Amino acid sequence: MRGNSRGVFMASIREIGHAGHETMTYLFISILLVEREMMTLTITSPLTTERLVLRPFSSDDLDDLYTIHSSPEVVRYLYWDVRSRDEVEEVLRHKSRQTILATEGDRLVLAITAPRPDGIRSRVIGEVSLWWRSVEHSQGEIGFVLHPDYHGKGFARESATVVLDLAFRKLGLHRVYGRTDARNTASAALMRRLGMRQEAHFIQNEVFKGEWGDELVFAILQHEWLVQHHNDTTGLRVIDDRGRGIGGPLPPGAVSESESPGASHD
Repeated sequence: MRGNSRGVFMASIREIGHAGHETMTYLFISILLVEREMMTLTITSPLTTERLVLRPFSSDDLDDLYTIHSSPEVVRYLYWDVRSRDEVEEVLRHKSRQTILATEGDRLVLAITAPRPDGIRSRVIGEVSLWWRSVEHSQGEIGFVLHPDYHGKGFARESATVVLDLAFRKLGLHRVYGRTDARNTASAALMRRLGMRQEAHFIQNEVFKGEWGDELVFAILQHEWLVQHHNDTTGLRVIDDRGRGIGGPLPPGAVSESESPGASHD
C-alpha cells in the first residue's frame, strides 16, 4: 500500500506540475503524509515517569503477569477469560516481541512496573498498548490493563499519557481512540480524564461473553492533545518537530525512529 500511495502522488506531480501555488502546496503536504506513513517507532529501553517505569515485557515477568491474567476481576470486561499459567507463558512470549510500530496492524505493548524502594526487582502491575490501526487515516487505538490492587492511584492515567504522547509526538498519528464495555465505568472515566471525548455508544453491538453488550468509543485528535499537553506532565522527555526537547529526561536511545524500506503491505 505504501508503494502504491507514493506512485499516485508522484504521478499527480508530473501531471499538474505547472499548476498554481495552492495546488502545489497541497501536493507538498501529501508527500509529507506519505513519508510519515513510513516511520518506524521502536522502544529499546525503559521509559521512566514520575512514579513508574514502562518497558518491554521479558520472560522474568511470568509470575506477575499470571497474577493479573488469572484474576476474574481483571478479565471481567476483556475479550478473554482467566488464563492458566501455561496460557500466560505463551501470551508473554508474544508480548515480549511487541516493541515496534512499523506498519498498520502492529501493536506496541509496554509493561507498567512500580519500582520498589528496597531495590528488589520492580513488580509488573499492568500493561498499556498502542495499536497502529490505519496508515492511510493515521489512526491508533490505546488499551490498558491494571492489577486491581493498584486502581485509584493514577497509575493507569500516568502510563496512558506516556503512550498517547508517543502516538502523537513520535509516531505522528492524527487520532487515537479507545473502546470499552459500557458497564466498565472506571475505564470510561479514565479516558475522560485523559481528555478523550465520547464519540459513540453502540447499543448491543456484539455478543460479549454470552450476552449482548454495549460499547463506548472515546477518541482524541493530535492537535487537541498537543494543546492540552504543551507542558510536560509525565516526566517523559519528548522531541517536537523542530528537534526541541520538552519535559524531563528521556533515556538515551529509549525511543528510536527510522525510515522503513517502504515495501508494500497490501
